Amino acid sequence: MMEFKQAEQFFLSGTQYQAIQDCLGALADKLHVVATLLIDRSGRVLAKRVQEGRQIHETYLGALAAGSYAAAGEMAPMLGEEKQFEMILHEGRVLNALIASVDVRYCLVVVFPKEEALGMVRLFTKRTVGQILPILQSSERPEELITNRFQNLLDQALDESFKEF
Repeated sequence: MMEFKQAEQFFLSGTQYQAIQDCLGALADKLHVVATLLIDRSGRVLAKRVQEGRQIHETYLGALAAGSYAAAGEMAPMLGEEKQFEMILHEGRVLNALIASVDVRYCLVVVFPKEEALGMVRLFTKRTVGQILPILQSSERPEELITNRFQNLLDQALDESFKEF
């Protein structure tokens, strides 16, 4: 029988989520950003702040930003970097996107108008990363969403249902 390794799931507690939302809100208040997303390296959006009236497909944006960061991570050693890049900038005609590493598992994506001063965006993004990192590393975790007993029962039921195939 094939075994699949379960990917690590990370869930924010209500307190962590609110603290991160506050950080994203403070960043948005300091700059004229269109959107800020905290994503994991698979592209899953953990928290977001989108300017009112703007339509951003944050699920797609998160996935593409994660892919872009992964590709840049493969380029870094080719260019003599010991670690991955801290920030990656995508410049557009109207909007720019800055992807900043929070740690090995998370990125902060900041979408901002071309007219916004890049130095200020970098400065405040770096500061926000410094505020978010301890929140993510805090030991506070939500209560078990699925108990071990329930997970074992679910695994057994799934195994039984696939025995026919």
